[in-house]
Amino acid sequence: DQVTINKAFKRLITDKLPFWFLSFPEGTRFSEEKLKASQEFCKKKDLPVFNNVLYPRVKGLREAIKVLGQDLDAVYDLTACFNINPVPNVPIPDWYYLLFGGNFVIHVNIRRVPISQIPKESNDISKW
Repeated sequence: DQVTINKAFKRLITDKLPFWFLSFPEGTRFSEEKLKASQEFCKKKDLPVFNNVLYPRVKGLREAIKVLGQDLDAVYDLTACFNINPVPNVPIPDWYYLLFGGNFVIHVNIRRVPISQIPKESNDISKW
């Protein structure tokens, strides 16, 4: 609910507490069903169609930047890629498997983007 989210963001500013805000625009619960829905969405909107990740939905990030922008130093763009050994009955690894499962390698790319370099308008943030 947008009102509740904005209220929480504003409280972070009012309370002057240090915070990290994490957003997963591509979603955190990948499934074959969500992948198909994402691909259909992309086809309708003439966007790139991905085979292994969901297309990012940026509404939450856009609102966070809009409300918190003046109190943020930067946005950190992280991309994590992992390679796992195939496991029977676990076609797509979930958080439990990543934390407690078998052997895998994670590669993380981190890019710091100063808040001054992020667009201010909602539509521009979505394109960014």
